[in-house]
Amino acid sequence: MELAFIFGFIRVAKSASETVAWAADLPNLIKRLVGEVDSLDAKIDRLIKSDLNAGFSILDQAARADVEQESLLRDARSCFNRAFELEAGYRRGVSLLGLAVSHHLLGDRPNAKDALERLVELPPAIDDWSIVASILRTRGPEPDQAKVSYYNERINSAIERSPEARSLRALQNAAKEILRDYPGAAPR
Repeated sequence: MELAFIFGFIRVAKSASETVAWAADLPNLIKRLVGEVDSLDAKIDRLIKSDLNAGFSILDQAARADVEQESLLRDARSCFNRAFELEAGYRRGVSLLGLAVSHHLLGDRPNAKDALERLVELPPAIDDWSIVASILRTRGPEPDQAKVSYYNERINSAIERSPEARSLRALQNAAKEILRDYPGAAPR
């Protein structure tokens, strides 16, 4: 929920306070509004994470199943596809890994390879502020250093400071290793 909406609500409520009796209860109304926003954010967060969690749960069931294993793998694949669209950063990478595993176990090697390639190509799991903070910690590029090299160092520094970004990088490196020897993969 945007802050502009909340402040707009407060502005309208304050202007109405001269004519509306409930204005004395404005602090409680604002608390309720903020509580609803927080509650909605928490529910959305749980909803977003539910597909990824469900995907791994279903994948686990498929690993133990004697019957309906293929159906469970298809369900897991659907969960990971939805999770990829909803997740960000490290969790987006994990959803692609789950998707690759699901495709692989279903015998769909081209789509498994595609999911691993997309995992490798994900941008670092860092926000712009962490890069800016890393830049502010230094005096800038050395006189003999190219700007591209300097900014790459800053990005790597921001990744090293973030556990989520380091974990995504580790997943990406593992995916590169798998792709190197993956059946049907072109030599790199």
